[in-house]
Amino acid sequence: AEIIQQEISKQPTVKLYCLLGDSIDDISYYEKAWVFSKERSGLAQRHWGTYYFVRHEYENAIPHLQKSLEINSLQENLWLRLGYAALTLENYELASSAYIRYTQLEPDGFESWNNLAKCFIKMGNKQRAHKVFQESLKCNYDNWKIWENFLLVSVDVGSFDDAINAYNRLIELKEKEKYFDVEVLTILIRAIAKNVVDIEGNQSSRLKKKALELLAHLGSIHINEGIIFELSSLLVEEPLKKAEKLLKAYKGYAMKSPEWTKDESIGLKILEILHELCMNSLKAAENYNENEKMLVFNQLASARLPSTAAVKMAVKNEWESCREIAKEIELIVEKIQDKMKELKP
Repeated sequence: AEIIQQEISKQPTVKLYCLLGDSIDDISYYEKAWVFSKERSGLAQRHWGTYYFVRHEYENAIPHLQKSLEINSLQENLWLRLGYAALTLENYELASSAYIRYTQLEPDGFESWNNLAKCFIKMGNKQRAHKVFQESLKCNYDNWKIWENFLLVSVDVGSFDDAINAYNRLIELKEKEKYFDVEVLTILIRAIAKNVVDIEGNQSSRLKKKALELLAHLGSIHINEGIIFELSSLLVEEPLKKAEKLLKAYKGYAMKSPEWTKDESIGLKILEILHELCMNSLKAAENYNENEKMLVFNQLASARLPSTAAVKMAVKNEWESCREIAKEIELIVEKIQDKMKELKP
């Protein structure tokens, strides 16, 4: 500070005033630098704004950062600081404009793309956020947080193809943690099953094969997650294949909750799965090829046994919420038994 003051006494400059302000933490010298420059120095405003920024006084920092950028718009780091300050204060319009300018000057910074996407999400413009995340991933392909954000936005805007790709990438990146987001997966698969039109106006049913491959991969990792096989059953049309997946779903739910016989809510879920299992097993038995006869017979037997046991359990426990579906299953099981007599070798 003493050396700088000696230099100022010889020949004052904007830079010297700014350096003195930095060295003794006195903002009055930034003001002196600003006045000395006849209010034309972007450097003075930059030091002034930075003083507040590093102390997290973002409201005070923003006007000075903006003024400095008005004078010299090629200050990359200052755009980044302005964006961060505005984002922290939830001024998303200002933050997005700052990050846009920064990414134009420095397109390889994934954090800036990520923050820009966050701004668009907060502003309700998720389609732009989706495109921005794509740019962010180009900069950092191995960042699972960006992929997760990309997954959520892709599902939200109806970019189901991107959502499947993102889910697969997250499985790779979080292999040790065995990545599994039930809520997002359910929304994604149900949308494809219902053939919801995607962001580009295409029928999402075209992605059934790709979605089934994703579910098969997840099923090999999470063998006790019945929801995976239940969702998988929504993507197949053939009753026999649907029944096979529903049988796996039942086993998954039962294995994950071995005490389900004491829990009415889980019991109801299992009964709902068994109801669908019985219905599709019976449909398969109504229309099949001769070479499928034994497969159909075995499928009927596989549906009848757990369904009969589950109904008895529900009746024994007097589960009120399960009363109607238990009666329906009983009637279907009777039809299954009749069908099995017809098919019995």
